[in-house]
Amino acid sequence: MPTGKIDMLSISNFYCEGGGHQIGNSHWYRPWFDNKEVQKDMKLVLYKIVNKDGKPYNQVKIKDGETKVFSPEEISAMILTKMKETIEAFLGKKIKDAVVTVPTYLNDAQRQAFKDAGVIAGLNVERIINEPTAAAIAYGLYKKGGEKNILVFDHSGGTFDVSILSI
Repeated sequence: MPTGKIDMLSISNFYCEGGGHQIGNSHWYRPWFDNKEVQKDMKLVLYKIVNKDGKPYNQVKIKDGETKVFSPEEISAMILTKMKETIEAFLGKKIKDAVVTVPTYLNDAQRQAFKDAGVIAGLNVERIINEPTAAAIAYGLYKKGGEKNILVFDHSGGTFDVSILSI
């Protein structure tokens, strides 16, 4: 996008120092605080993960040493809001509907968390689709000729997903 530099993002790393926030690359969360993977991942991040109503929340420092907690959905909403603002600036019009792509290994609760993040960001999430499916759809938008079978490889976040699609 010409309106801002966008790197490859993993939406789980959030840092808040001095009142601003930075979003970058890290790990993915699981939806329950007592989950073994959450407990293991807590040792790998630069911020504190706290238990709030049985869910993992990110506790971060903001202005003057004050701390605040954010749910994973709220952090995802901040990222979606920034992406929405960037796209709106580029297009010169407001965006209200979105299709959100997610890794294929996410469970239903995690997919719902992305929908909830979209609502927080002021978006109507029309659909949640797997990343390899999105790649195949994008490929299909520009193909010429008849129906084809394609093999989609998704190398991401420690997984290797393969999909065979007819488009």
